[in-house]
Amino acid sequence: MAAGPPFSDFRGSAVVPVPFAVGVNHRTAPSSLRERLYIAEDGLSSMLADLRQAGLRQAIVLSTCDRTEIIGCHDEPAEAVRVAAGELARIGSFAMHDLNGRLLVLQGEPAIEHLFAVAASLDSVVIGEPQVLGQVREAYRLAGEAGLIGAELDRLMQACFAAAKRIRSETAIGRRSISMATVAVQVARDVHGALDRCAALIIGAGEMGELLAAKLREAGIGRLAVADSLALRAQATARRLSAQVVPFDDLATALADADIVMTALGHGTVVIDAALMRATLRRRRQRPVFLIDAAVPGDIAPAVNEIAEAFLYDLTDLERIAHEGREQRGQEAEKGWVILRESVASFARDIAVRDAVPVLAALRGAFETARTSLLAEQPGLSADEATRLLINRLLHRPSKVLCEAAVAGQDRAVLERLLTTLFELDPAERSAQDDADGDRGTG
Repeated sequence: MAAGPPFSDFRGSAVVPVPFAVGVNHRTAPSSLRERLYIAEDGLSSMLADLRQAGLRQAIVLSTCDRTEIIGCHDEPAEAVRVAAGELARIGSFAMHDLNGRLLVLQGEPAIEHLFAVAASLDSVVIGEPQVLGQVREAYRLAGEAGLIGAELDRLMQACFAAAKRIRSETAIGRRSISMATVAVQVARDVHGALDRCAALIIGAGEMGELLAAKLREAGIGRLAVADSLALRAQATARRLSAQVVPFDDLATALADADIVMTALGHGTVVIDAALMRATLRRRRQRPVFLIDAAVPGDIAPAVNEIAEAFLYDLTDLERIAHEGREQRGQEAEKGWVILRESVASFARDIAVRDAVPVLAALRGAFETARTSLLAEQPGLSADEATRLLINRLLHRPSKVLCEAAVAGQDRAVLERLLTTLFELDPAERSAQDDADGDRGTG
């Protein structure tokens, strides 16, 4: 038997743009790959223009220390994924096969859930920190300026912001100080006392570095400098933090001026070894240095911790100090995921209802046209006659389509299920009623 017509033939010709997400983040790709895909703030407008030129009409670009992702809506999400992946490969000078297994690729509801989780900081390295929501809002603003926010993406983004706000207001995910940055600032005070005369150096412009810098600013740090192996990223981070950029190849000088040092490169090679640290302390006349190694693998040689006046903490140390708060925030994150999934389901329902409105309006209009035409053609009809004729007219088209499908040898099951669902039909009950009427008529 020939296959029946696709379901899209029965739901009209309207095509609804589907959400998609493509990119790399701290879960899918190492920092070395993410660095090559990082887009500086002054390059985002050009990237958005390139996406528009390539055929995407609704998209934002989110590029932070831990992710570069293209999120949007498109009539053909598979095509949008192809275009977005191609643009990412181009800006990173990758062959497409180099990105195999490294790209996050989501379509439909999983893409919606991902966007909501990113904005709510449930997908962050440090869960619950608020900075990422501001980054998503900025990505939305830039996309709007580039003409890449259509009706569908705008609805998605507004729902995303509402979900993030609800999660932060209905849970304590951001209220307990559990971030490693907060713990680090407290230890820095223990080592140096007041921080207003201290200088801090952030090596590796990642999320953790920005969080620490923000906390140090709040604590009144005197001076702040940024160094990174990727100069563009260091410059962009320094602008956001109102910090000084120091050349990555001049770390020895920068270290001598720093009372607080945090590294977050994670390249797998030691950046600060014991010899460099001893030389640094000699230049500092043995004034103590508080060092935080936030990289995995570490950037600072463990032997540095054996040097007097060098106070080295790694992620394990900071996590141990923050364990109680982290445990509580983890519990709050679980509540956040419940709210997030409720928000995603609610948004999906709203979209489904909104998308159904045009066809429902058209159906009501068609029925009303049939009614008014019948009354105009035969104004003297009784109510019984008018309703019988109207039923016949309304059933004419569905009956014809079912008959044509049967003659053509097509599977009528989809049509029949659709009609049965829409009008709450029970064919078996009706068949039994017809048999009973026939028996009475011949008795």
